[in-house]
Amino acid sequence: YNNFEPTLPGFYSEGKMVDSYKEVDSIMRGMGFLEIKTFVLTDKTNLMKSGYDGGVVEVLNPACEEFTIVRPSLMANVLETFRMNKTKGLPQKIYEIGYVHDREKLKKSFIFAVMGENTSFADARGHLQALAKEMGWKTELRHDNIFWGEPGQAGAVYLDKKKIGYFGKVRKSVVDNFHIEFSVFVCELELF
Repeated sequence: YNNFEPTLPGFYSEGKMVDSYKEVDSIMRGMGFLEIKTFVLTDKTNLMKSGYDGGVVEVLNPACEEFTIVRPSLMANVLETFRMNKTKGLPQKIYEIGYVHDREKLKKSFIFAVMGENTSFADARGHLQALAKEMGWKTELRHDNIFWGEPGQAGAVYLDKKKIGYFGKVRKSVVDNFHIEFSVFVCELELF
């Protein structure tokens, strides 16, 4: 290695670094959210408790029962975090930026969630609107069915006519699966 002579490449390329993580991180912290970091691997039981019924990528030779699949969504991890912290003060506001795999590709996902006794749809939507404004996004909410969403209080988030994620209140049956007694609102978006 010491004998290599340094040379400049024979082409020009002006790179542009897009670091949406730092921007989103700063905005969410500014709104009082705490960041969590959870494992990319999870188990089917936890995922099924969140209401997910789609396909998953399975680990062929898992080291333990808790890490048998690659998570297709951050949803179960957030609900599990709320379950473990439900005795802490309310409201609780958390977010995570992490990788998920939907059987087609690995992608970066972002989720924020609010749990509280008196948290309303308008309160939670205000966080999404503030994030969108700070990021310069023109988002739109449309009614849509999502596996964890309360009918009539959950839907899809669109950016420039493209669906980028989901937002809304988590079904009572799903929060009951995690032994959570409070309302939970979640927004999960694909980061680009």
